[in-house]
Amino acid sequence: MAITRENLKNLGFDKIALLIMLIVGLLLAKIIVFSRGKFQLSEPIKLQGTGVTVSVPAGGGFIQDIKGFQYDDDEFRLTSALHITGNSAISITWRYFILPTDKTDMERFQIQADGINGEIEKTGSEKFGQFLFNYARIFAAKNPILVLSGTTRLPDGRALSLEVMQKGFIADIAEKIFETTIASVNYTQDNPLEKGRQILSGFRQNSLADMLQKKGEQNYYYIQNYTNKILGFTCDYASIRNNDSEPNSLTAVSFYFFKPGLNTVAEQTVFNSNPDLKNFKWASLQKDSLTRRQISTGIELDNQNKLSISKGDKIQNITFTTTMLPEIFLNVFIKNFLQSNYDSVMIDLVLSDGRIRPAVISRAELQKDTPSDIVFAADVVLLGTTPIKQTVLLDRNLDIISSKVQGRLSYKLQKTKKENVVAAFPEHAENINAMEDALFQEFEKL
Repeated sequence: MAITRENLKNLGFDKIALLIMLIVGLLLAKIIVFSRGKFQLSEPIKLQGTGVTVSVPAGGGFIQDIKGFQYDDDEFRLTSALHITGNSAISITWRYFILPTDKTDMERFQIQADGINGEIEKTGSEKFGQFLFNYARIFAAKNPILVLSGTTRLPDGRALSLEVMQKGFIADIAEKIFETTIASVNYTQDNPLEKGRQILSGFRQNSLADMLQKKGEQNYYYIQNYTNKILGFTCDYASIRNNDSEPNSLTAVSFYFFKPGLNTVAEQTVFNSNPDLKNFKWASLQKDSLTRRQISTGIELDNQNKLSISKGDKIQNITFTTTMLPEIFLNVFIKNFLQSNYDSVMIDLVLSDGRIRPAVISRAELQKDTPSDIVFAADVVLLGTTPIKQTVLLDRNLDIISSKVQGRLSYKLQKTKKENVVAAFPEHAENINAMEDALFQEFEKL
């Protein structure tokens, strides 16, 4: 088609119309943002177990993560966002870190700047609300993106940060949002995490060794569905040993076999330590028949309080904190907790595969249909992308009789005897019989 003067005229009008629409859109966006600039903060949002509450912008188009804080990759996150136009938005992210970091705040700010191809325009320290925050203003002109980031250390040593990110050429209200939101942090010293730290201190120094020297832990449980069909078993053994080569040595082993359907999952672990858990070695092997995967994990705590986690060709080194406990001693810890005066505590469980999962442990009320031999009950909630809740029922001697587990998979644990497990799963008899001497057979026997 030939280009005529009329075509050119129409093309010019189209461009002018598009430009006008763009300008009007930007002006409307600015008007919207300014009108929403008088935002309100949400009611305080509690980070379970930690004593920390924060707020985020609410109303005026801000959309808060309705699930509250979510735990993933060793940190809790809480977000809120305001979408303005196709390329314009504001996001607010709170981050609570459970692991100590070797990076300084400036190094973290630089990583954030590199992530948006921006530059740090300003840094400083200022008190917002209860706490002194180190902060940075980061700007990427090409995108454009403005980031305001602040970090503080809480009284318990953990780190909390706020990031406000503004995208697009819009009225700059990020600073107002940042300064108002960051001042909303509140911390209560009397909290379940601090109580968990206190119990763990006594547990590692005295209680664990005392309990195991008086009576070694030896437990066998069926894994059942809610129609009482047996799907597998779990067993564990822990004691304090005294011999010439390893005097006063703590040894724990566990064996887990679960077949909920077509898939079969098995895990075998061996744990050796001094009684106060100041250093230890922990080896585990997991097998999954569906994926045909076999994963071995080695976890070692040295005298410098460094925890080394090796899985395949990957090695991760982290600091072992005063709130951490290897999960193989969770049941023993629950008994110790129930003898305390606390109603709820929080600890960080080191799982046998190397992951860290915060756990809130609290006293639970007995239901009306609870068997007469049950005297105590405790709820254990493992926080994570998919939280897992376990209700533990104990007798008057604080022996765990049964548990109900609810999560991605739901099942029951019912206490039984060794001979019953061996009779139900004769193919695993050799490994089960070897547990008392902590002399596992070859892992191929799984």
